[in-house]
Amino acid sequence: MKADPRASWTALALVLIAGALAGCGGSAAGQGAETQGVGEEVGGSVAALAQCRDWNAGTEAEKQATIADIRSSLTPQSQEESGTALSDERAYELFEHSCTEAFAQGFKLYKLYARAAAFAPLAKP
Repeated sequence: MKADPRASWTALALVLIAGALAGCGGSAAGQGAETQGVGEEVGGSVAALAQCRDWNAGTEAEKQATIADIRSSLTPQSQEESGTALSDERAYELFEHSCTEAFAQGFKLYKLYARAAAFAPLAKP
């Protein structure tokens, strides 16, 4: 039995159309897309897997997105408003300082953040 060439072209056309439509659901870089944080993303967040090596390789926008992602993952909203979460500046300084050493490249950023946030109320303002 010989295959109908029109059926093959129709199937190919449907696959191409489906692929094009699937690509339309994502956000393009030029359309105000949110910047993803550094490191691998799991469940829509980089907070669990981001490490110092990712931080060091990230851009400024990715670093800021990482800070926001980690804060939203670790800090309840009530604490964010009360000021017990680390400020963006403090979190940035923490990661910049902690991630400079070669031995620190595998450190998880969320662990650094959580430990610093635990002591934040004790620090001088």
